[in-house]
Amino acid sequence: FLFGTMRLGREWKAVTNEQIGFGVTKRFVSGFGTTLSYRHLHTEAIPGRHVNDDRLFADATPRFELRRRLTLVDRNRFEWRRVNGSFMYRYRNRIQLERVVDVRERRLVPYAAYEAFYDSRFRAWSRHQLYTGTRLPLSKRVTLDLFYMHQWDRRAFPGYIDVVGALWRVEF
Repeated sequence: FLFGTMRLGREWKAVTNEQIGFGVTKRFVSGFGTTLSYRHLHTEAIPGRHVNDDRLFADATPRFELRRRLTLVDRNRFEWRRVNGSFMYRYRNRIQLERVVDVRERRLVPYAAYEAFYDSRFRAWSRHQLYTGTRLPLSKRVTLDLFYMHQWDRRAFPGYIDVVGALWRVEF
């Protein structure tokens, strides 16, 4: 897969984050998959303060089918990073509960998720994120993910952020 994002900030007046990357996903058995990917990020959240970040990700994601058409997804991500020349790593665990809902002729997937980040720079669980949203398949290869995310981070300023987002997924 290919990956790219552009994020607006500073009251919607400037591009503050750009990402580009690629990866490969493999499903071994029903309910378990892995992903290996790379991303390059360029960030300028504060004017004049540039951050270049190269990331290598390795994911292991079991999926558990529960009652009432609910699915529990437990993504475990190991992330090796080179930020402005310094090496570090993070472990990220995202627990997600989702349910397929048929609305007319569309199959929506509403979800709620929690993700915790362990950061080697701080030797602590420093960031936490809560998500709620829904995935809407628009075609066999295109999905729209609409979401709200609340983040609190003991090491960042501001420590709390709220995000309303839309993510397009195009599979080749």
